[in-house]
Amino acid sequence: METLVTIAIVLIMIFLGALVLHLLKVQQAGRIADHDDTRFRPRPRRAGKQTGTSSRPLWRGVLTVRRSSSAGPATTPPVLLRADARTQPVAPGTAVLRLETTSDRTAMFDGAWWPRSREAAAQLPALITALTARLGPIARVGLDSSAWEDAPRSLVIDGHTVRVDWSPVGDNTMIVTRGEQDHFSFLLIPPQAPAPTARTAMTMATRADHNTSATQILTASGIVSTPAGPAS
Repeated sequence: METLVTIAIVLIMIFLGALVLHLLKVQQAGRIADHDDTRFRPRPRRAGKQTGTSSRPLWRGVLTVRRSSSAGPATTPPVLLRADARTQPVAPGTAVLRLETTSDRTAMFDGAWWPRSREAAAQLPALITALTARLGPIARVGLDSSAWEDAPRSLVIDGHTVRVDWSPVGDNTMIVTRGEQDHFSFLLIPPQAPAPTARTAMTMATRADHNTSATQILTASGIVSTPAGPAS
């Protein structure tokens, strides 16, 4: 009888030992699985950051543009406002305005302007700034729409709004209005004109006794070639 009891106790101890060993193996396997899952689990992304993109939020249809604090674009130098093209040097960006205009305005033009390009929004601010210093506040500018690549309706220059009127006249002229009805007529020199011919045209346009049209001045100075006559 004692032998049977001893055998039973041994078997129970063996069973319990096997059970404990099995439980230890299961626990160890669970720890390994948790470790591997943490090791290979993707890290959460930070708020506002996307893979391969900037951390800044993306907005559709929104464009931020930094503007220069000067009157015109930062890349456009000031306009050189001359009183006489005969004795003073001229270059692209130069404007000539007669200091003494006739009271009856019998001359065709009061001045001439040689812009650097055909981009009105880039060229007008510097010109208007220079004319404002000489003439006072400019109310509006009239331009030929066929001579420019853009057509802004108005420009804000030094806090002052200047209206821009457009007409497809094709006459290479510009009208500057000071106040309500004080108009100044300018000859427009094409940006691609050579310096010698541009100077000649500006000199002709600002003569007080000159009543020649813009086309005639540009043709006489060599900027515009004379149309060929009909073949005989």
